[in-house]
Amino acid sequence: SDMFCQYNDYNWDFTLAYLSHKCLPHELKPLNVVSPRVFHIGECGLHFHTGNCSDLDALRQTRLLEASVLQYLFPPEVRVGFTSVHQMRIDGHNGGWDDPRDIELCKGLAQGINKHN
Repeated sequence: SDMFCQYNDYNWDFTLAYLSHKCLPHELKPLNVVSPRVFHIGECGLHFHTGNCSDLDALRQTRLLEASVLQYLFPPEVRVGFTSVHQMRIDGHNGGWDDPRDIELCKGLAQGINKHN
């Protein structure tokens, strides 16, 4: 849990990919979707670099996108394939997870989980 909590990447899935590649005897097999049904609308966060930030504009754009893909949301069949975790980018950290308070909270949560197993 220390390695997970201290890996400086706010994307927990990239952290798991890194740990799978570096630490585990067999790599994890994560489920990734090509087109997610969950949209990120928070445009005013860590990676925001322009001067005009509006979550409401992002929400409006997301609703337009949702309307344009509505016909594809419930396909008659779903295809599943395999991609090795080694094909994911695991060489760098995206950052955003270096605040000591976040790291300590993560470690505390992991300790609580370990006590109940």
